[in-house]
Amino acid sequence: MTIPAEVVSALVTEFQATIGRVVLGRGCRSA
Repeated sequence: MTIPAEVVSALVTEFQATIGRVVLGRGCRSA
């Protein structure tokens, strides 16, 4: 089963955005 590069890049972008929000949220709460 092959996954198109476009789908992979889209998932990676969503993943990075989610991680970024979590990290920023933690930073704001702890600060």
